Amino acid sequence: MQETKGVQQLQQILQEQRIERRQQLEFELQDAIDRQRADKSTIESKLKQMQIEQLWREKKQQLRNIRRRIRERKKNEREKEEIRREKEILSEERELQRQEREMRKNEALKRKKKKRKIEQMQILILKNLLHPAHYLKLFAKDHPAQI
Repeated sequence: MQETKGVQQLQQILQEQRIERRQQLEFELQDAIDRQRADKSTIESKLKQMQIEQLWREKKQQLRNIRRRIRERKKNEREKEEIRREKEILSEERELQRQEREMRKNEALKRKKKKRKIEQMQILILKNLLHPAHYLKLFAKDHPAQI
């Protein structure tokens, strides 16, 4: 009986050890699962952080690109304005040159008329058709500064 009692005690001790071992294994398994979840959570948070950082870099790059395009547009607008001003200046210069040519032409026509009139008067004087005093009076009337 004592042997059966000793066997029963051994069986009970073995049973308790199996239960402890099972509990230990279950605990270790649960701990490993928890660590894996923690690792997964850490990995997911790191991945989210990396995605956020990537998104932030992309947004910053987009902002830089927008600012660059704005600078380019302003530069183009300034260049267009400069070109427009240069064209205005050129057209004003052309207009002034045209006016100057016109003035010279008019002055040349006036000189030509004056010369023709003087030549005609000289011809009349030479032909003795016009008295010299009368000629002087006509000349003084047309050209008071030259007498």
